[in-house]
Amino acid sequence: TLPILIAYWYFTEQILSNDQYLDNMLGIPGCATDATGGESDGNIKGFEDNYHAYNYDHSRINYVNYYQSMPAQYNTCECDSCGNLNTTNEVYFSNKQVSGSPQDAYKNYKAFNYLEIPSDSGKLTNLFELNGNFFAHTTDSIMMIKYNTVTTQTNLGVSVLGGNDLVIEPFNILAGITEGFAGLTYTNAAINTKYGYFFIDSEADKIYQYNGSGLPMEISSNGIEFLFKDNLKFCSDNSCTDGKTVGGNHYSLGFDPRYNRILITKQDGENSFTISYDPTRKGGGFISLHDYIPQSYFWDRRDLLSTSDGGVYLHNVDGSYGEFYGEQHPFEIEFTATSMQYDFTYLNTTVRIETSNGDVKNIDDFFNFAAIYNSTEGTGTSKFLLRGDNNGDKEEGTNVLEGKDSANITVNKISKNKYRFNEIENNSIRSCGESAMTISSDCQVIDSINESAFDCNTDKLLGTHGFQDDHLIYRFTYNNNNKGNQIKLLEVITEVTETENNETV
Repeated sequence: TLPILIAYWYFTEQILSNDQYLDNMLGIPGCATDATGGESDGNIKGFEDNYHAYNYDHSRINYVNYYQSMPAQYNTCECDSCGNLNTTNEVYFSNKQVSGSPQDAYKNYKAFNYLEIPSDSGKLTNLFELNGNFFAHTTDSIMMIKYNTVTTQTNLGVSVLGGNDLVIEPFNILAGITEGFAGLTYTNAAINTKYGYFFIDSEADKIYQYNGSGLPMEISSNGIEFLFKDNLKFCSDNSCTDGKTVGGNHYSLGFDPRYNRILITKQDGENSFTISYDPTRKGGGFISLHDYIPQSYFWDRRDLLSTSDGGVYLHNVDGSYGEFYGEQHPFEIEFTATSMQYDFTYLNTTVRIETSNGDVKNIDDFFNFAAIYNSTEGTGTSKFLLRGDNNGDKEEGTNVLEGKDSANITVNKISKNKYRFNEIENNSIRSCGESAMTISSDCQVIDSINESAFDCNTDKLLGTHGFQDDHLIYRFTYNNNNKGNQIKLLEVITEVTETENNETV
């Protein structure tokens, strides 16, 4: 029996008591030292040499959370799956930066340091701060995100608890509107300025100004509402939208600190336009359309700059009037003379302008072309022939409507900055029937003069001098031709005879 006991003891000692056998029997993964055939260091996750046999059971490392921060060159725009609207509604936030700390708190985010925008508020497209408040802008609404420090009242005053702000769940300032209101579809269609937050709601074809309280103010309804309703949306299909790239479709907004105006550009191929808005005017107001169509704007407290085709351009340069991105463009202005009560017969027009070239003032210069019309009568595009006080001859030019003396309008300089003309002809044609004076096109913000209505049959000109209607529209065009002249239109006075009481006004 002794040999049997010895054999049983040996079997128990060598096999049954073997760690590997017990691990296998209990299903515990094998763990062996290098000497007993353990895996190499490279195959063990988080392996490190513990030369001093340190016991980590009670180490602080078990209670401190470590997170990988964003690298210094991280670009949040570089994301394969972050296309338009292909984002989550989560807003992540970090702790406050501690002054003097080597740790960049703004690149370290703790677990659960985020909040989620409710899905019924639309997709998150922008975050902005305004007047001390923080907002999240979605495709359907604006959400306010409140944050504040935790405080408690003590006998010495208010005591701040902790060093970080408490971020509270966002709430919809425009809740209850089923279809949404004042949303933002394109991130690049919004800017924050000292006059408020301006943005384009492309789903409603409207432009808004928001000051951080109350409801956003619709500025696109200020006088030219239907211009935006008809032309603000993109008219051409393009796979690249809101990228501010050459040939792509996008909106671009900028602020001009010199003239305190907001510039709004729609880049849409041949349907592009730029318009300026004055937020300082009482009630606000749009100023002008512009010929430049930049990819993007940027500015400081003094200058406005823009980019186009790989170049950076400075705006408001003296002496380069009408020149944008290396090309010369004409200056065009349209306005209306109206009578509130009666129809009138046209007599003459006095124009007060200021012309200069650097320090040289009172230059003999005037608009080059004019189209003057009412509901049924018009001149067509006619050329101004200027008779100034610095030379006695008319400045000759080629008629726009060749073969007709009525295609020219003689304008006389009557004082240092006043010009007058009265010889305008009704060049509309009887054989044309009832023709429109202007032609509108889809996605074009400016109607063109219907020149065919003034050139149907040269033998059947109406040829009347007296325009009769309750309004008269002027469209003046000035071509600088790289002369460096600056022309400022100050005042236009239209003298007429009212049909009702035969009075000259």
